[in-house]
Amino acid sequence: MRGRGRGRSSAALLGRGRPGDAAFLHDRFRAAFRAAPPLAFPPLAPAELRSREKDWWRAVVRQVFSGIAVADFDAYFDDLFAFFASADAWRADPDAVPLLTRLRAAGVRVLVVSNFDARVLGVLAALGLAAWIDQVTISSEAGAAKPDPRIFATALAAAGLRAAEVLHIGDTAREDLAAARAAGLEVVLVGGDELAAEAPDATRVPRLGDVGALIDRRLA
Repeated sequence: MRGRGRGRSSAALLGRGRPGDAAFLHDRFRAAFRAAPPLAFPPLAPAELRSREKDWWRAVVRQVFSGIAVADFDAYFDDLFAFFASADAWRADPDAVPLLTRLRAAGVRVLVVSNFDARVLGVLAALGLAAWIDQVTISSEAGAAKPDPRIFATALAAAGLRAAEVLHIGDTAREDLAAARAAGLEVVLVGGDELAAEAPDATRVPRLGDVGALIDRRLA
C-alpha cells in the first residue's frame, strides 16, 4: 500500500487547489516526517489514542507549513486527515492481490506491520486487501515504530509465531531491513537499483509479484 505518488500526495497537502509548489511541499513533508518523534504511544484508552494519533499528524503538517500562511489551518488539517483515511489517497500494488491470493491458497498467514495509525484498517478494507490479512500491528498501538525492532516482537507475540517462521517483505533499508533483521526475521526487499545500492547485502526483488517464487522455495 502506497500513497498515490508525489503529485497526488502533494496535491492533497495543497488542499486540492491551494497555491503552492507540490515538489517543495513533498520535500518538506518528508523532512518533517523523518524529524518527528516515533508515531508510538504507551497503552491508552482507544479514544485518547485516536486523539494522540491525530495530534501527532497535526504537528507534522504544521511543520510542513511552517512560515506558510494557511487560512484556518485546523479546518484544512481535518480535511487532509480525513482524505488520507480514504482509498483515494492510496493505491495497492497491482501484484498485491495475486500474491495474497497465492499465499492464502498455500496456507501462509499474512501479517501487516505499519508505522501508521488506526486509519490503516479502513484503508486496507477500502482497497480490497483486508480479507487476505490475518493481523495488523500499527506503531501507534504497539508502543514502538520501525526501525525499533520491538514492533516486530509485538507482532510476533500477538500472532504466536517465532521469528524463524516469518519472512518480512519491505521496501526500505532502514525501517524494514535493519529493523526486521534486528528482530531475527528473514527479509526480502522489493525495489529497484536505488534500493539495491542502499542495501547491497539484502535479498531483493524488483517487483512484489516476484516474492511468490521465493516463498514457494521456502515452503518446499
